[in-house]
Amino acid sequence: MAIYIANKPDVTPAGAFYSANWVDGAEVLPGDGEWSPSRGLYAGRYWWNVLTTDPSTSAFFYSPPSEFTIPVALRLYGVAAKRFSSPRRRLWVVVRASANVKHPLFRLRLGKGGRVVWNVARTADGSIRPGAHNFYWYPGPRVKQGTRLNLTVSISSGGVTRTRSIAVRAP
Repeated sequence: MAIYIANKPDVTPAGAFYSANWVDGAEVLPGDGEWSPSRGLYAGRYWWNVLTTDPSTSAFFYSPPSEFTIPVALRLYGVAAKRFSSPRRRLWVVVRASANVKHPLFRLRLGKGGRVVWNVARTADGSIRPGAHNFYWYPGPRVKQGTRLNLTVSISSGGVTRTRSIAVRAP
């Protein structure tokens, strides 16, 4: 017996997924009650089918593809900021996050009151495992050293957003 996962439901005349659509799969034993892919899957639609063999004839059969969906999952584990004043004033922001999408959008905003002093948005390579994403802000001369600012960080994709805010001081 074997189980297969594909990103499209199209199958060959024998019932196997086309290799171009194959995502994961493995042999399983008849007594196995469950199976997990060898790696995490990104958010999206997938199909699975099972290959079985008739022991008396050695003929093999594929089950019809069955659809399943993995929802978008975003996590912000932490936001840290470190100030540097030499050789050039800068704020180093480290965002620890994970996303089961290929290119989540990170948005960072520094503000004081209703005034935004820095705003950046960029996509990153998504990682199902937690990873660090680095951002740097170089304040202009109008932002005085030590000024208290609010840093808001968000990660978003597919209508899902996670946000964290922390207070920081300008470098």
